Formats: sequence, structure tokens, C-alpha cells
Amino acid sequence: MITRSYQEAQSGVHKVDMVVGEDWPAARELLNNTGYFVNYVPPTAKKLFAKRHQNPLVLGYINRVFGYNTEKHPNGDPLKSVWDLTTDEYKGRVMIRDVAITGEHQNALTEWVRRSGDLEAAYKKRFGKSLEMTEANAGLEFIKRLLQNDAIIMTSDTKIAAAVGAKGQEKPPYGMFYVYSKHRDIKKKDLALSDSRQIDPTLGYMYPIVLQLSANAPNPNAAKMFMEYLGTIEGFAPWAKSPGVYTPNPNQVPFDGDKPLAWWEERVWLYDLDYAAANRGKVLDVWLKYAQR
Repeated sequence: MITRSYQEAQSGVHKVDMVVGEDWPAARELLNNTGYFVNYVPPTAKKLFAKRHQNPLVLGYINRVFGYNTEKHPNGDPLKSVWDLTTDEYKGRVMIRDVAITGEHQNALTEWVRRSGDLEAAYKKRFGKSLEMTEANAGLEFIKRLLQNDAIIMTSDTKIAAAVGAKGQEKPPYGMFYVYSKHRDIKKKDLALSDSRQIDPTLGYMYPIVLQLSANAPNPNAAKMFMEYLGTIEGFAPWAKSPGVYTPNPNQVPFDGDKPLAWWEERVWLYDLDYAAANRGKVLDVWLKYAQR
């Protein structure tokens, strides 16, 4: 969608009124910084959304979490630290969607680079000694160790959730960075699946779904009206039928069993947009360096 919108605008084809997209650090370079799309904040969003959700205008947030099999762990959450996933106990048992094809994972892991000090502190807290590194910082060191511990590289969050939660497994895998919204299928698919609420130093990450207006929209007023509608509780309703999706509109009532956006904001890491854009290449380089071995 991002590439198509960019190519059409670059070619002078103006058939798009607005875009809804993720991976904003990449989209911003092609759509916003080129002037092809602009940030527009409709009245409801301007009135109700916190300033940090207005530029870029955020339709909603999606969170990704760490998961485990509740049949294997009936006494509760076994995950204490993200560094556990790099130990022998978890060797060949951690599933993560391929970072090379998942822009949001690249963005999220730049936050692990930016918060390298937090990761070093978490390592010392867990193992009682300082982290020894061969990579430039703790974030990149984690990526190296995870892959050297034979992480299982997957192509979809759906497959990760299903594999982690499948019943009857002696040694089930663990999920890293799959969308929490997959928990809506627990009853339907009879999964033994839950997410970690204690893993240190973060329960996962959250990323924005961004709305932008075409600078040459053929129907700009209709687009602005629709963007206004999407900022209301009624307009956001199709996304609210699942856990793991949150509007910045503070009037949202959380999905049954879920927590509100503010709760998650305090417990998962939201990446810095500018830092992600500048550093995601470093994350990808280290991922490819060890994933291809």
C-alpha cells in the first residue's frame, strides 16, 4: 500500500484520498516527507486525543506480546526476563516472525537499542552479573543471542499463536512479538494460550496505525469527514471487536478481559519514530548476520 501510493503520487496519478497504514517510519519517508500526503487532525481527534497521538494522526495502536502454553504451565507465567529466551532451557523453542519481512519488528527492536541500559540492567537483575557483549549494545546483543539459541523464524503471527497454544505438547514453543489480538481465537480454536504479564523489562511493544490525507485528494472533504468518523467510538467499532487494538479516544471501553490503552502504554515499549527511522537498518543488519548462519 505504501509503495503503491508513493508510486502513483510520483507519477501524477491522484486517485487516493487518504491512507491507513502501519510502519510509519518507512511510510513517512515515502509519503509524508515527499509532500504527497499530509497530516490532518479532525475536530474529534483534536479535542479528545492526547497531543502525542495527533502528529502523525493515530487511528489506533496494536500491541505485540510474549506468549506461553497454559497447559504446560498451569501454575502461571514462566517468563521472568527477556534474557530467559536466550538460555539453554529455551533453545529452539522461541518463535518470532521474521524481522527481515516485518517492518514493525525492525522499528520495535530499535527501541531495544535505544534502551540498551534497561536491557543491561534486566540481565544483571536476572543473572546477578554484568552482560558481556560482542555487539555494540545490549539490544543488538539480544538479537544475536536469540538467533544463536536457534529461534524459530516464522512468517505469521497467526501461526505463532496457534503453535504456542496447541494442546497436548510435551515441549511447546514460546511466542515473541505476536499480536495480542490473536487471543480472540483462544476459545474458538481451543488454545491453551496466555501472555506474560511479568517478563522484564517490557511486556512487548505497541505500534501505531496512522491516518494521512492525500495532498491532492480528489475528494478532500469526504476524506476529512471519514477521518473524523474514524476518531469516534462508533467509527472505531470494527477494530474494537478484539483485544489488542486501542483507539486514542479516551472514551473507549476495553474489550472484555483486556486492559485500556493507558495500562499498556506503561508496560510495553513504544518506539521513538525518529530513532526508529534512523536505526532500523542496524537492527536488520544484525538480524541478517545471524539469521543466515
